[in-house]
Amino acid sequence: MPLRFLIVSMAALPFSVALCAAFALLLPGGWRHWAIGAMALSIPVWIGMASWWLAVAARRRLAIYLAGGNLAAFALLCCAKLIGSAI
Repeated sequence: MPLRFLIVSMAALPFSVALCAAFALLLPGGWRHWAIGAMALSIPVWIGMASWWLAVAARRRLAIYLAGGNLAAFALLCCAKLIGSAI
C-alpha cells in the first residue's frame, strides 16, 4: 500500500498542475491574471484525484486511469497553449 500511495500521489501531481494550468490559460485575461488561483486550486485537485485513484481496486485499471488522465490533461494543456497563442 505505501508504494501504491507514492505512485498515485506522484502521478496525480502533474495531472492536477496541467489541468489547472490549462484552465488558467483558457480563462479570459490570460494566464497572468489566473496563475495564483490555478496554483492554489491545483492542491485540492491533486488531493481529490489521488484519493479517487486510490479507491480503484484493480492495478491494471489504476494504471489505465493514471496514464489516460495524464495524457488527457497534457493534451488539454497543449491545446490551451495553441489557442492562447493564436489569440
